[in-house]
This record gives sequence, structure tokens and C-alpha cells, in this order.
Amino acid sequence: MTTSFAGRLGGWGGLRLNFLTRLKLWQKFALLGAVAVALAAFPVWRLVKTVEQSIAQAHTEESGLAAITAALELVRTLQDHRGSSSYFVLGDEKRGAAQPKNAAEADAALAKLEAQVAPLNDAAVNARVAAFRKEWLKLKEDVVARRIDQRSVTEAHINAIAGLLRLVEDFTAAYRIDLDADAATYYLARSTLVDLPRLSESLGQLRSPVVSRLQEIATARSGADAAKVEAALRDAMRPSDRARIAETVKDLSDSLDRYVSNQRRAIRALPELEATSGPQIAEIQRATGQAIALVQKEILGKEVPTIEAAAYLKEVSVPREVVQKAATQQELLGRQLQARVSAARADRLETVGAVLALLALAAVIATLIVRNITSTVAGLQQSVERVRSGDSAALQSIESRDEVGDLGRTVNLLLQERLAAQQKAEAENEALNNSVISILEAVNQLSQRDLTARAPVTQDIIGTVSDSVNALADETAKVLVQVSAIAGNVAQASGKVKGQADLVSRTAEHERKNVGEVIESLANATQTMNQVAELAAQSNRSAERATQATHNALQTVNGTVQGMESIRETIAETEKRIKRLGERSQEITGIVNLINTISERTHVLALNASMQAAVAGEAGRGFAVVAEEVQRLAESSRNATQQIGTLVSNIQLETNETIATVNKTIGQVVSGSEQAQKAGEQMRLTQEITSELVAQVQRIAASSETQKAASAELLKSVQGIGDSTERTAQQIEMQNRETETLLDSARRLVESVNVFKLAHA
Repeated sequence: MTTSFAGRLGGWGGLRLNFLTRLKLWQKFALLGAVAVALAAFPVWRLVKTVEQSIAQAHTEESGLAAITAALELVRTLQDHRGSSSYFVLGDEKRGAAQPKNAAEADAALAKLEAQVAPLNDAAVNARVAAFRKEWLKLKEDVVARRIDQRSVTEAHINAIAGLLRLVEDFTAAYRIDLDADAATYYLARSTLVDLPRLSESLGQLRSPVVSRLQEIATARSGADAAKVEAALRDAMRPSDRARIAETVKDLSDSLDRYVSNQRRAIRALPELEATSGPQIAEIQRATGQAIALVQKEILGKEVPTIEAAAYLKEVSVPREVVQKAATQQELLGRQLQARVSAARADRLETVGAVLALLALAAVIATLIVRNITSTVAGLQQSVERVRSGDSAALQSIESRDEVGDLGRTVNLLLQERLAAQQKAEAENEALNNSVISILEAVNQLSQRDLTARAPVTQDIIGTVSDSVNALADETAKVLVQVSAIAGNVAQASGKVKGQADLVSRTAEHERKNVGEVIESLANATQTMNQVAELAAQSNRSAERATQATHNALQTVNGTVQGMESIRETIAETEKRIKRLGERSQEITGIVNLINTISERTHVLALNASMQAAVAGEAGRGFAVVAEEVQRLAESSRNATQQIGTLVSNIQLETNETIATVNKTIGQVVSGSEQAQKAGEQMRLTQEITSELVAQVQRIAASSETQKAASAELLKSVQGIGDSTERTAQQIEMQNRETETLLDSARRLVESVNVFKLAHA
């Protein structure tokens, strides 16, 4: 499939080449001119189309401007009707006399709006306008019939005007005014068609609704009943009224800021607007600012406003009149759109005329160039034909200094240099063949692992290849020498690690044997402690018999003396056994010291093993883990021996106290015997002393049980040390096997590198 596609592609290329070769030079230039005209015509067509679209957009915006103007006219008439109808429903015939006139103006403005939106053919817009007409007719009938109060009239007008302002914004989107690419037109439309009407509506909401509240306040103040006056004042200016006024003031301030911002942007885009719009902006800012300050001071700043309605109406009417004068900017926007259409049409005419003039000039210049080139090429063709017929000096007399003359002189030089170039090429080919043979011989030696072979370096292109091959062989030899040295170092380090591992293994085996001996000694000590406990129990029973004998001694002195002798002998035997228990405790202390020494040596060996593992690098990672485990076991053994030493010290201390107590008891028994022989009346005292002896013997028995439990715990700890030592030996054995594997790998690496013949060998 690829070959077939390449063949088809080559066929098309050959077809195009054959087509061009069959054309005359003037025909080729004519074809090039046609392509150039087509390439120039396309952007011109695009430019003309863009201009036409701009003109169409301007016409669309003009149509939208007419519809928006009608909607804003309806907004203005509704604002007037809001004021007159408010007075009308309050019964103020003088100020409400304009209500019928304002209603008729609103009807006319609504009819004009319906006529403007009909060509738009937008069902949603038509439905909204129809709904507005229905609401307007109902509102007008309610006002005429006075079926709603003044507050409802104001609220209905505010809602209706808000709906119209939203409709105006929808018109800006429907007629694509909000998508205008011209900055001056866009910002002028935003400020004039959106911001200025909202500014006017906010000012309107501060006129008639607030004036109505002020009139109600004035009416309430004129009442005779003070209680009713206060209630009327609260009803005239409700908290909801204050909130509505405060919100209106905020909307007025925001609308003013947006209007001024968009006007300034329009002026920056079109500085000519400064002369007409600049003073209007300043006047609107001044008048609106004064109105805001008046409302905040007289209406919102006081609990009950005191300003008269007429004075307030006069003050707030000033900015509204200024804003209505600024509505003439809609005409300025229309003129701006018309100017854009005129400018676009002029640009289109100028562009088409300039393009046609340039095409005519290009055609004349192309004709002159074609004639010049074709005549020169024809003369050159005649000269070449003479050379082909055998006239080798035909091009030597060329005097032309243009590109075609340069071409003729170049052809003459090519003919002269052809033979010399051919001879030179043959010599270079011979030298090149010799160089290739030399480099092939060197490569053959390298392929047989002889890295001392070198290819001869010549001055031709093969010399560069030879130099590269030699450099590669040198670098390879250096790398292999380094690899060999590293492998030797690894083997040496592995041998050292193995020796250390063997030493650690032997040490661990020795420790295991020592721990076994310690376990056996502790087992014997535990058995001895069991015997001591049994002797303590026997002493307890003997003490009980001594108590009974003391009781019997109250009846006979001789029986008491014999009992005391028996007690003295028993206590003497107990003293001997307790002394032997102290000696056994000393032996346990020696064993504990031995275990502590073993733990210290194991800890040191673990540190040495960790250092050796670090030297071994990656291969010693497993050994490092084993060494760390050994170190933790040694630390655990050391902690256990410290606990055992503490227990043994406590046992020795209690044993010494017991011996002292027993010696004291012996003295008391001897003294009691002598007293019993002297006088029977001393027997009661002897009975009390014997009771104390019984209590002490019981404490000895309890201490013996404690020592028995401590010995069992000590035996359990030492057995745990033995288990840990056994696991340590197993880990060291695994380390020895890994070290042997590492050593074997290092030897194989050295053998692999020694296969190559290196320069230093």
C-alpha cells in the first residue's frame, strides 16, 4: 500500500512537472500572475465582507436604538404618570390634573414601542410587551377609579418601569448592541441606554413617593390630638419607607458611578466626545450628589423629616431635569452609528480602488519583466547550442553583467573544471579505499577483544571515523580497567565482611552457650528458693508449735524450757538456711553481671557489624538489618539484667533483715528460758514474746514466697535472652550466606573483565 501511494504521488509530481515544462516562460509568468491576483483577491474579499458585516451591524444597532428610544420614552411618560397619579388618588386635584395627559402620552409611547418591536419577530419580546400593556391598562383603570392607594400606585409604577428597563437591556442583547466591537459606541450605549435611565428612575423614586410621605407628615402635624399626631407621623414614614428610600439612594449612587465610568471610557475611546459629554457629566455628578446629600440629611438623618414637601420637590427636581437634558446623548449615539456606516462604506470604496490600481501597476511591471527575461534567455540558449556543436569558446565573449550573463560564465567554467574534477575524484577514491581497509582491520582486532588495537588516522573523512573508533576503544579500556579495580575492591571488602560475619557467628555461639549455663544456674537458684520457702513454711509451723508450748509452759516450767530449747534450735537452723539464701543471692548477682557483660559485647559487635554493612553498600543491606536486630536484642538483654540486679539487691536486703530478726529472736528465747527457770510468774511475758516471734516467722515465710516468685521471673527473662540469642545466631548465619553470594559475584565480575586485553595488562 505504501509503495502504491508513493507511486501515485510520484505520478502526480511528474504530471505537474511535465505540465510546467510544456509552458513558455511568459505563460509561466502569466500563471504566476493569476495566482497572485487570486491570493490578493481573497483578503480583499474578506475585507469587503467584514466591512459589509460592520455596516449590517450598524444598521441593526440603529434599528435597536429606535426600539430602545421608544421604550425609554415610555419609561419617561410612566415616571410623569407616577407623580400625577399619586396626587390624583390622594385627591389633590391641582397636582393630579396632569394624570389624563400623562396617561395619553404613555398610551402613545406604548403604541410606538409595539410598532418598533413588531419587525423583530421575537415571540418572547412580543409576549412581554403584550403583558405590559395588560398590566398598564389595569393600572390606569385602577388609578382613574381610585381603587388603589398612593403607596400601591407608586409600587406598581416602580415595578412596571423596572420591567421596561430589563426589556431595554434585552433589546441591547437582541440587537447586538452589547457586542459592539467599537469601544466608543459600546460604552456610549451602555451609559446612555442602560445607566442613564436607571439613574433617572432612581431620582424619580426620590421625588413623588417621598413628597407624598412629606405631605402626610405635614397633614399629621396639623392634627389636634397629640397621640393621634404621633401615630400618624409613624404611619406616614414607616421603617419600610425608610428602607426603600435608603435602597433607592444606594441604587442612585451605583447608577451614577456606572454612568460616569462608562462615559469616561467612551471619551477615552473617542476624545471628540469630551466637548459635549464632559460638562454634562460634571453637572449630573454635582446635581445628583446634592440630591443624595439632601435625602441623607433631611429624610434618612432625622427620625421625623421636617423639610417641607415643596422645598424638597424643588431640590430633587434639579438633577432630574439635568438627566433629562443628557438624554440627548441618544441622538449622539445615533450619529455615531451613522458615522460608522459612512466611514465603513468609504473604507470599502478606497480599499477596492487601491487594490485595482495596484493590480494594474503590477500587470504593467510583470509584462516588462517577462519581455526582458525571455529575450536574455533566448540569447543564452543560442550560445549553449553552439557549445554543443563543438564551439568551446562560444561563451568566452559573454559581456552581460546580469544574472543570465553570470549563468553563461558559470557554464564555461564548469566545462573547463570538469576534467580536473574527475581526475581529483579518482585519486580521492583510491585514498579512501586504503583508509577503509585499514579501519576494517582495526575493527576486526577490536572484535576479538583486543582493546590495544588502533586504526590509522588519515586526513580524509575516514580519518574522522578512525579517530572516533580509537577514542571509543580508549574509553572502553578505561571503563573496563575501572570495573576490574572496583570488582577487586568489592571482592576484598566481601572477604572482610565474611571474616567479620564468621567472628560474629562464633561470638554469638559462645554467648548462646553462656546463656544456657546461666539458665541452668538460675534453675538451680530457683530450686533453692523453693527449698527456702518450704523451710520458711516449716518455721511458721514451728512458731505455731512454740506458741502452743508457751501456753503449756504456763502449767509447767520444765515443759516451757524444753519448748524454748526446741524453738532456739529451729531458729538457729532457719538462720543457717537464710544465710545460705544470701549466698545464693550473691551468686545470682554474679550471673547477672555476666549477662550484662554479654549484652555489652553483643551491642559492640552489632555496631561493628552495622559499620561493615555500610562499607559493603547495597550488598550489605541485609546484614545491616540483622545487625540492627542484634543491637536491639542486646539492648533488651541489658535492660533485663538491670531489672534482675534490682530484684537481687532487694532479696539480699530482706535476707539481712531476716537474719537480724532471727538473731534477736534467739536472744529473746534464751532470756525467756532463763527467766522460766527462775520464776514461773514471768511466763506471761514469755508468751507475749513468743507471739511476736510467730508474727516475725510469718513475715519470713511471706518474704520467702516473694523471693520464689522473683526467681521464677528471673528465670523466664533469662530464657527470653536465650531465645533472642538463638534468633541472632540464625540471622548471622543468613548474613554469612549473603556475604558468600556477594563474594562469588565479585569473583565472576573480575573473571568477565579479564577476558578483554587492556593496554596496561
